[in-house]
Amino acid sequence: MTDKRKGFTLIELMVVIVIIGLLASFLLPQVMNSMRRSRVLGCATNLGKLWQLQTMYMAQFGGSMKIMSPTTGSEFWEMLSKTTPPLIDPDDRKLFLCPVKGEGIEGDIQYYGPGASVNRLAGADPVGCDDPENHMEGTTDTGSGNVLRKKGDVLELSGADWTNMLNNKFPPKR
Repeated sequence: MTDKRKGFTLIELMVVIVIIGLLASFLLPQVMNSMRRSRVLGCATNLGKLWQLQTMYMAQFGGSMKIMSPTTGSEFWEMLSKTTPPLIDPDDRKLFLCPVKGEGIEGDIQYYGPGASVNRLAGADPVGCDDPENHMEGTTDTGSGNVLRKKGDVLELSGADWTNMLNNKFPPKR
């Protein structure tokens, strides 16, 4: 006689659940890494946009010499919301917040500005970077983050390169 059964046994069901659990455990770290990378890219994009807005500021308010604001630190970025009309709407200041850090305090600027007047800096000198604490969560690095150079490119640095940038002649400052 043939035994025709319908459905699954408990053992078969448990094997399928274990296999699905193993596959999920292999994929979950990759998904989390991808999510972090997208936030780091968003942070770099914010720095690039801030620089583009500073270039617009220079074109509109830089006078005949087309010089940038001589302010330093995060005040360099704050100038973008103090122009008339403002280049960054004071009610929409998300551009000042680092996506890696997460939610910030209203009115906070989570990026460092230039350590000296931008007009004195060379093309490869840093004019802005992440707050060093922005990218520390969940890492064992001595430090890492995005760095905006005067020529407009954004680099992601870590370890010794990040430390060297912070110890530059004119490092970005708060």
